[in-house]
Amino acid sequence: MKHILFFAAMFVTLIANTQTIIEIQGEQDNSPFDTQVVTTNGIVTGVFDDGFFIQDGTGAWNGLYVFDDSESPAVGDDVTITGTVDEFYGLTELVDVSAMTVNSSGNASPTPVVLSTMDANQEAYECVLVTVEGECTNADLGFGEFELDDGSGACRVDDLLFLFSAQETLMYNVTGLNYYSFGDFKIVPRDEDDVLVASPVFFTVTPEEWDITTSSMTITWETNAGANTVLEWGLTPAYELFPQTDETLVASHSVDMIGLQPGTVYFVRASSHNADGST
Repeated sequence: MKHILFFAAMFVTLIANTQTIIEIQGEQDNSPFDTQVVTTNGIVTGVFDDGFFIQDGTGAWNGLYVFDDSESPAVGDDVTITGTVDEFYGLTELVDVSAMTVNSSGNASPTPVVLSTMDANQEAYECVLVTVEGECTNADLGFGEFELDDGSGACRVDDLLFLFSAQETLMYNVTGLNYYSFGDFKIVPRDEDDVLVASPVFFTVTPEEWDITTSSMTITWETNAGANTVLEWGLTPAYELFPQTDETLVASHSVDMIGLQPGTVYFVRASSHNADGST
């Protein structure tokens, strides 16, 4: 009986020494456990070359980055990890992992938190799986990043895990891990399912000019769904000449421009709108 009681006491002590991710984050900028060894548990939500993300719930303060390239968990693994809490240039992370156990695999990721693009810049959602929707207001911030804004303020999207080229003025619905590096929060999509075009009609092939002669050329483009064909053009950016319009709803668009003058600069704008009027 004494041995059984001793084992039970040891088991209770181990459970008591396990911290939740919210406790490690401390609901503040810097963890109250900074430099301390902790044991925590969570579902793997994303994997980098040098580490991985875990969450033990949905919502603010529930995410943590584990900086470690010796372990190789998969997304959906339920893991228990022991390591040292470290504040790395504003990112709360677990380093020097001394033990990791995979408790189960194939678990569903926590439900992403739906945020405004401005709220995605909050410390509370560091390393948490989030979803935002907004217009691409800058397609190239450098280093594979682009900008989304739903009107509340912009957030960054990074291509650390999934390469994607955004198109300005389009609406995107993006799910990803809210990572912090080089002074900015950045949503990191994990695969193609995390980046969805929210605009009902958009270019799949942007307008291009073909068969250029001294007096003519052809402009072509493609859209994701059936839409009309409109080509505006002129000698100034006001596109003052009569537009050419075809109301047939098609995905492949082509317009022949004829009667052009040699050695003349023409301003051209191609557009399409679908049956609902989305342009």
